Amino acid sequence: MFGFSHNEIIGHGPEIISPEKQPDGRLSSQIPLENNAQAIATGKASFEWKHRRKNGQEFWAMISLLSTKLEDRRVILALCSDINERKLAADRMSALLSETERVNRLMAGREDRVLELKKEVNRLSLELGRDIVYPSVEDDS
Repeated sequence: MFGFSHNEIIGHGPEIISPEKQPDGRLSSQIPLENNAQAIATGKASFEWKHRRKNGQEFWAMISLLSTKLEDRRVILALCSDINERKLAADRMSALLSETERVNRLMAGREDRVLELKKEVNRLSLELGRDIVYPSVEDDS
C-alpha cells in the first residue's frame, strides 16, 4: 500500500508514511499520541488519516487501533485501509451538492416571475387585439 519494503518501514513511526501536517493543520507526528492514548484507555480507536506513499503520493486511509496485552506487554495493533477513492467520491458529491444548492438559491422565485411575465404578455396581446401567446398560462386576475 505504501510502496516501502518491510526493511524500509520497520522501526519507523508514522512520519515516514505521513505528510508533515494533516489536513486539519495538526502535525502528523503529534496526533498518534492522542490516538494511542484513546486506544489504551478504551481498547480501540479509529480515525481517518492522510498517508503518503514512498513515491510521495498522498492518500486517505482509515486507521483502526486495538489495544491488547501480549505476553504481559501492552501492544497496539493497527489496521490501515485505503479509503482514498471513497473520500474523493464524497468530496465530489459534496461539491456537486453545494453547486446544486447554489443554483437552487439563484432560481428561487424565478419560476413565479416567469409565470407573471407570461400572464402580462397575454394581457398585452389581448389589449392589442391579438391572440394569447401563452395559452397554457391561466390569467386569474
